[in-house]
Amino acid sequence: MALSVAETTPGVIQRCPGGHELQKWAGRGGSCSCCRRHVKFGEHVMDCRRCNWYLCQSCCPPDAQQQPSSKLWAAIKCLPYCILDGVQHGDLSHLLVRLGPICVACAAANVALDNASTEIVLQPALQDDTSTNSAPYRDHELENLLHQLFVLQDLGRNGLLEERELVLLNRKIAIAHYGEDINKEELTMKYQELFRTRLAEGDEQRAVPYARFRCYMLDVLDELDSDRDAQLNIVEQFIAEASLGRALFHAPGLRSDSDISFLSTITKPADEKWR
Repeated sequence: MALSVAETTPGVIQRCPGGHELQKWAGRGGSCSCCRRHVKFGEHVMDCRRCNWYLCQSCCPPDAQQQPSSKLWAAIKCLPYCILDGVQHGDLSHLLVRLGPICVACAAANVALDNASTEIVLQPALQDDTSTNSAPYRDHELENLLHQLFVLQDLGRNGLLEERELVLLNRKIAIAHYGEDINKEELTMKYQELFRTRLAEGDEQRAVPYARFRCYMLDVLDELDSDRDAQLNIVEQFIAEASLGRALFHAPGLRSDSDISFLSTITKPADEKWR
């Protein structure tokens, strides 16, 4: 499916990858489609009910510049999907949209029309839970590539990037480029320092979630080049390097004792299918 990046305000994502306009919503509980952090039941999100795709407020603050007429029309278009959601969760009676003097039952999670400003307002359900490891959603293509890069570097497939994973993967990449005579101790120290000074939030932290990795990568990309297309090319190159490094874990003669614990979670190159 082609990714839509339709925006009316620069830097503010207003549509899901399917091209549907996002709406204020009280989340059902799950994970933000961007930073993957846990979203509590009732927490404010910017949501597409049609695709079951939403962003927490850290990744996508509500756009104050969106025209009220656009907000109202988008809310009306999503009503069938909101109603279906309400029926599925059994809370239809608590979710009302007021359109002037008419009260229409739906699953829009306490959405109401303010007659004075014609602005769609989501009544708070729970206090918002924002993360310090957050940055606004950039665009669908870049965000998908960043998550793909994280999955490649998460050698243990536990949803965390560990310090030793960063070290071992970059050691393999260095071997691929420069041969087995690389200074392994120097490389280990280099990537341990990078992890502890740029990724970890404390001296004792040895694993970070995707949200932290994403913020770090966005900072790196901004430091390297502010151009969007250039950033996409950079991440694609990182992905190619990570894939190369993973392949060497199964290369005859290049396997070390430290690789053994990851052999069962890193598939052989012929079986790799990254999406």
